[in-house]
Amino acid sequence: LSYLNPFFSFFGGKERRAAALEDDEKPHAIIANAATMHLLPGSLRHLTKCAKEADVPLFVINDSRKWGRNTNADLYSAAIDMRKTIKNRVIMKTLSRELQMSQIFERGRTLGRVEAEARFMGRNVKRRYDGLAAREQRRRSSASAAAAAAGDREVSWLGLDEGGLTKELVMRCVLDK
Repeated sequence: LSYLNPFFSFFGGKERRAAALEDDEKPHAIIANAATMHLLPGSLRHLTKCAKEADVPLFVINDSRKWGRNTNADLYSAAIDMRKTIKNRVIMKTLSRELQMSQIFERGRTLGRVEAEARFMGRNVKRRYDGLAAREQRRRSSASAAAAAAGDREVSWLGLDEGGLTKELVMRCVLDK
């Protein structure tokens, strides 16, 4: 009966039951001897319910009734079935974790691509802005140098007629000739 010791916590209080349902303390499988469980009325039903709630496979041996798929004639056949079941459960959990981790990895990879693209676009915009700013600076300096070379002094825009205003705007490279 030493293999049943971890499962007696299911019959304890709420605190012990809650602790037994946690993954760290949860058993891989339960093997119950139906011949002894029949001595306590309702115990097999309660154990079945608790095992189902905890998502733990239950294997019943020495049961005169054939009531479930996990009913075995002896301990040896129950151990073989239990091994297959536990192996399949471990494989399924591993595959689901692998799938989950690959999805997380893929999301991180996609986020990395988006961040790299944003950095590239930011650098591209900065390069374009710097080029336009430098070109505008050269244009202004050349226009002011041309105005200084022509000997022009500061002109009042208020007193200009249409022709003079057009000439000033062309000279400052605002309008085309």
